[in-house]
Amino acid sequence: MMKIDKPGPRKNCPSPPVGRAKLVPPRRIFILALSFVLLAALAAKTIDRAIDRGRLNTFIQGRLGIPYCWGGCTERGFDCSGFVMRAFQDQGINLPRHSYLQSLCGEKIGPEKLGYGDLLFFDTKGQGKVTHVGIHLENKKFAHAASSKGISFASLNDKYWGSRFLFSNRITREENHLKKSEEKLAAVPEAEKQYDLKEAYIVGLEGFLSQEEALKYQSNLLSKGYDAFITYEKSAEGKDIYRVGIGFFNTEKEAANFIMKDDYIQGLVYFIIKQKISSGDGV
Repeated sequence: MMKIDKPGPRKNCPSPPVGRAKLVPPRRIFILALSFVLLAALAAKTIDRAIDRGRLNTFIQGRLGIPYCWGGCTERGFDCSGFVMRAFQDQGINLPRHSYLQSLCGEKIGPEKLGYGDLLFFDTKGQGKVTHVGIHLENKKFAHAASSKGISFASLNDKYWGSRFLFSNRITREENHLKKSEEKLAAVPEAEKQYDLKEAYIVGLEGFLSQEEALKYQSNLLSKGYDAFITYEKSAEGKDIYRVGIGFFNTEKEAANFIMKDDYIQGLVYFIIKQKISSGDGV
C-alpha cells in the first residue's frame, strides 16, 4: 500500500503575527475617506465635462454634404452657428444661436491645448472680429458649415483658416450658456464691443419660464423642419424667460411674409423680434 504523507505547514508562507492588531488612528481614516470622496467627485466632474466623441462623430458624419443656408439649423441647410448649436444640443448642452454669443461661452484655451469638441472662432473679413465658428476634432482638423461646401472638414493647417483663426473656447456642461452669454453681452459697453453685429428679425413664439419647456417646444418645431432655436432674456421682475425663435430674416417684412404663408405658425402665439447677430460667413 502506498504511503501518503500528511501535508505539513507550507514553507515560505509565514504565519500571521500573534498579538494585538495595530489600530489606524481615526484622523487618518477620516483623511483617507475624504481623499476617496474628493477623487470620486473630481472623476465624475471630468466625465461630466467631457464631450461624447462617438456621438459627436455620428452627428457630423450623418450631415456631411448638407448645403450651407444662412439662418438654417435643420437638415435642409445649416449655417455655421446653427450647425454648432445642433451638435451641442445632441450632447445635451444648450448654446446660443449665433457665433458672437457662442464666442462668449465656456473657457478660452490656447491652441496648444486644443481638444475634441472645442469651438474654433474665425475672422473671415480681416477685421479681427468673429464671423465664423467650427468644432475642433483632433490634430487641428475641424468640422463646420462652410458657405462654399456646406457641412465639411477643414484644418487649421490650411493657409486660409490658419491665418483667420482668432481663438478657441472649451464648453462645459455645468453652465447655463444661454444665460451666461447674454449676461456677458450686457456687461460690455456698446463702444467696446469687438464683434461685427448687424440687425436681423426672428419670429418669436411663446415665452417660457423654464428651459425644459422651451426645449420641448423647439424639438417639436425642429421635427417639423422649422429652423427653431432658444433665446434667453430676463424679465422686468428678474425672472429667467426662455423663448423659441424661428429663422433669421433681413427685414421685418420678410418675417411677416413668412408668418402669412404658414398656417401652422399662424395658429401659434407669435410676434416679430429684432435681434443683433454676428455678420459674416455664417451667423
